[in-house]
Amino acid sequence: MRIDLAAGNRARRGYNRQGRSAAFESVLTFPQGLIRRPPSRARESERVRDRDELARRRREQARAKRATTARRKLYLTGAILKRIPMLLLLMALLAALAYLSADAKFFVYQASVVGARHVDAGRIYEAASIHEQNIFWVHPRQVAQRVLELDGIRAVSVQCDLPARVRIQVEEREPVLVWRSLTQQQDWWLDRDGVVLPYGGDPHAAETLYVIDSGSHQLETGQLLQPDAVVPSVLQLARVLPDVKIFYYQEDKGLSFIQEEGNRTWPVYVGGVENLARKIEVMQALNTYLSDKGIQPNYVDVRWSDHPVYGQKPSAAAAGGN
Repeated sequence: MRIDLAAGNRARRGYNRQGRSAAFESVLTFPQGLIRRPPSRARESERVRDRDELARRRREQARAKRATTARRKLYLTGAILKRIPMLLLLMALLAALAYLSADAKFFVYQASVVGARHVDAGRIYEAASIHEQNIFWVHPRQVAQRVLELDGIRAVSVQCDLPARVRIQVEEREPVLVWRSLTQQQDWWLDRDGVVLPYGGDPHAAETLYVIDSGSHQLETGQLLQPDAVVPSVLQLARVLPDVKIFYYQEDKGLSFIQEEGNRTWPVYVGGVENLARKIEVMQALNTYLSDKGIQPNYVDVRWSDHPVYGQKPSAAAAGGN
């Protein structure tokens, strides 16, 4: 009888493999949670729905993003289209500005000076400081202010027109009287405000008024005589005394003049310039009284208008006059 050793070995190997496997499985017990079970149909359907919902949301987000991008592009395009006219207008303005700033016909090379009789028109144009300036850079107020700094100019108005026309109209200070300074031994022409002028009228004219100043005034061109009401007061006296052409001024006694009546003369002391209208009224009443009484005064003094006085010659006073 033959014994199959190979079969025995195979049987033994099979037993040992099955025994070890069974023993291993009995010792190691796997947790139920780690054992993957095939998913059920309901669970698989839920997963499909979730996946479809996520895909749908992503598609909606993509559409919303595309719509936002499109609206933004449309807004930017509209904004650019709206600004194109403004940009074109700005470019046109810049071009016009460059043209107006560079063309020679908009530059000033002369001006029309009106009203200048004593002050030279060339001096006025030079003082205006507008030669070879662009007409758009000429400021009338500033030009007028510069011209006003000239001696003898009382008021100025400036007008500018295109392409480069400038009109300067001046009002000069008119000489109204001659101020003869005995201290300086010089004659000065003054206007009605008392400003010393750099020019004058005809000193030999019959209507020329003179003021003989024996005080210490030191005059110069452009200066305002002090007190500044002296010249207006002299003009006021000259209107009521048309025959009087010479007045006198002393710092301590003020204004005075020589009254003439026939071949008789006497000084009249007016004094300061305050309350002058009242002084003129009193002076006229007193002159009428003296003329009616046939009194020839030695002087008349109305410096204090409420207490006017007159003096008589010694012979008349001795006969009882006062």
